[in-house]
This record gives sequence, C-alpha cells and structure tokens, in this order.
Amino acid sequence: MKTIKRSFLFFLAACLLLSFAACGAAKKAGVAVKAGADRGIAIGEKAAYVEDGGAACEMAAADGMAAPGESQTEAQLPRPGQITAGAQNDNLFYAQWLDLFRSAQEPETGTGGNNDPDSPVTTVAGGRFEYFLANSWGLHSQYRIAVKVVCGEEPVAGARVVAVGGDGSSFAAVTDANGQAYLFPTAQSGTVRVTSGTNTAEATYDPEHRDLTVTLAAAEEKANVIQIMFVVDVTGSMGDEIAYLQGEITDVVNRVAAANAGARVDLAFLFYRDEGDEVPFRYADFKDVTRTENLSAQRAILAGQKADGGGDYEEAVDEALALAVGKQWSRNATKLLFLVLDAPAHSGQEYQTRFAKAVRSAAEQGIRVCPVLASGADTVCEYTTRSAALLTGGTFVFITDHSGIGGDHLDPDLPDVTVEYLNDCLVRLVNGYHSGVFAEPVAWNAQAQ
Repeated sequence: MKTIKRSFLFFLAACLLLSFAACGAAKKAGVAVKAGADRGIAIGEKAAYVEDGGAACEMAAADGMAAPGESQTEAQLPRPGQITAGAQNDNLFYAQWLDLFRSAQEPETGTGGNNDPDSPVTTVAGGRFEYFLANSWGLHSQYRIAVKVVCGEEPVAGARVVAVGGDGSSFAAVTDANGQAYLFPTAQSGTVRVTSGTNTAEATYDPEHRDLTVTLAAAEEKANVIQIMFVVDVTGSMGDEIAYLQGEITDVVNRVAAANAGARVDLAFLFYRDEGDEVPFRYADFKDVTRTENLSAQRAILAGQKADGGGDYEEAVDEALALAVGKQWSRNATKLLFLVLDAPAHSGQEYQTRFAKAVRSAAEQGIRVCPVLASGADTVCEYTTRSAALLTGGTFVFITDHSGIGGDHLDPDLPDVTVEYLNDCLVRLVNGYHSGVFAEPVAWNAQAQ
C-alpha cells in the first residue's frame, strides 16, 4: 500500500490528467465491495450513479462537483515536463502485437505483481498475452482489416466504416486524419461499407484481402475541433507525487492550441473510484479551453479532487469508460480519451462485457482511447488497455521509471519506443491525431546529452 499524503491528494485529478501514471504503484489493500448485479450503466444513455448506501444520484455537471481542497499557486507547482513515458500505436506494429500471443509456454498464475493469490493472472511467461486468447474479455484483435478511405487522391477523415461478416457480426470505426480505419470483425470474410455524409461505397474482405483502399466520389469536411477527455482513477493508490503533474494541464493545452491555429479545443474530465465508494464517479463536461476562463474553471475542478477510496486492486474502469463514451462528443471532430489508471477492471463476466462494449462504442464513434498506465499496473491492466487502444485506433502510453518520480512502473518491453517526457508525448499525440502528421518523439535525456 502506498503512503498517501493528504496535502497532495487533491492534486490527484490534475496530475492524473497528463501523467497520473507516474503516481504511486503497488497494490491497494482491503476488501472490495462486490457488485450484486449490473448497475444499469448503458452506453449512450443518460446514466444514474449508485453511491455507497444504494441511493441513485444524477451525475453532477462541471461546477461544484467536489468540495474544494487546498490549492497551490502556479509558483508553488513543479515545472511541467518531468514525468517520463513511452508510447506505441500497436496498429503500426500489428505483427509484433500478434507475436505477443504466440508461445508454447503456460502463463504464471496465483501470486504476481500485486502479491494477491486471488488476483487474476499478472505475469505471463513466454508469450506475454497468450493467456488472454482463451480469456479475451471480448477484445478480439486477431483478424484485423485495415481500410484506407480516399476521395480522389485525398484522405477522407471522419468517414464511418463498418465490416459486416458472413456470420452477421459487425465492427464499426471512423477514419482518422489520414483516412485510415482499423476494423476487428470476428468473421474472416465479409463486406466493408463506407459512408461520409450522403456518399457511400463498398468493398469485400477475406483472409487474403485485409488491407483495402475504398474511394468515395465526395466526402464531408472534417471539423476543426479537438475534444480531449481525461478519464482518471482517483482512488487512494493514485496519490503519489501527483504535485508534479498539476502543472502539466496548462502547458499541454496551450501548446496544443498554439500548434492548431483556429481549432476549438474542448476539455472534459471523468473521475472514478470503485463500487462501494461514496461517490464513485464525477464528471466535468466539455469546455472550450482556448478561452482563459474555461481553462481556469476546468483546472479549479481538478484541484477540488482528492485521492481516496478503492480498497481492493481492481477498480470501476468498465463503468467509467462506458459513461465516458456515452457523453456528448462532437460528430466529426478529433476525439481523444486519455484513460489514466494503475489497475484494471474487475474480472467477472459482467465487468468484462461492459468494458468490451464500451471499447466497441468508442471505436464506432471515432473516439481514440489512449491509456496512460501509472505505477502499479499489472499485465491484465496492460492487456485490456492496450487492446482498447488497438481497437479504437488509439495509442498505448505508459509512465516509465526514468524520471525517478513515483513507484516502480510496468515495463511492456517495447523495443521501438523512445522514452520522452509525458507532456511532450501527449501534445505530440493530440497534434498528430488532428493533423495526421505525428512528430517524432524526442528522447527525454537528449538535451542533457
């Protein structure tokens, strides 16, 4: 159990934003409050939140959600750009991803990174994810179709692409700024249908034809809008050294706005804990943070959060993700969801099904899920969040030990990753998803060298 100083806790939300992942590691002690039944959180519906004691309450909107904690002035905050991280878009390394499942060795079970004999598998020998082939959480990724949508010679952003398999199954996604969409149907043959406004086209896929280019006669123009939502675990284990992250929000937003002239930048937060906590979820709706007053309002909400609750290792990630993708996202904008966490969802079927459904809903809306793994995350957390990134066209981000901030961090063993500063990484990803041009990462120690 990590030692959490109350004076730092309220910064949690803020820090978590852009690198919560640096926060403390290790297992949370205690006994989880088990859910008796599905709490009725439906993707795309207005959700009620069940608090400890069983009373339902409507999720509060931005202002006044939490009792304000102490706040630090800008002068008191550590400078931005100290937390280190790595990032990989597994769709660009898809063969490497498939290799993670290919091994003759058996997974290790029982005690693992969190030393809980009753926990799910936390380490896997040989093939890192081989265990999950039979326990996939519904996150099937072995039969990818890569679809490029163009109009003339220009890529089409924001087109809806659906793969309909011969067995009737389907998977929907939205093209990115480069006109690229990734589909993960369970059937190996079927039809791909593409729509942009009133314009449509079709193509077929089979085991030999899984990289397709589809041409539209005309297409809708992409909106110059960037929507960023941080979905942040604010349980007690996320309280380590969060003050380092408080200063990141203004830095990242200002740099994104400067790099994308004329773009509207909307920012939202969803904070979550676990079942049985008094207030398991808090939501701050999208605000245009290119306006100074809105940025100040969002930062004030962050400062009002504190790290507490939780209990056992797993948290309410599935419900938080379902709630997040069910919010009011713009139809044809750049949409990024940074999921900042150090623990996976619970492993029961109810939780796994809800998590997978939320991931598919995000893909269908063009919401790119970019997890940010903090210290204490295990292999289950890595697999589920990397799968969420893969299936939604997002990027997997993980905090590293290079900065010396926070506890020990999971090493995903990605040989092609450059360790960079987390704030640089987040800015690079937002700019890349909006423009289609991803800057090369700059090594965190390059300047020193």
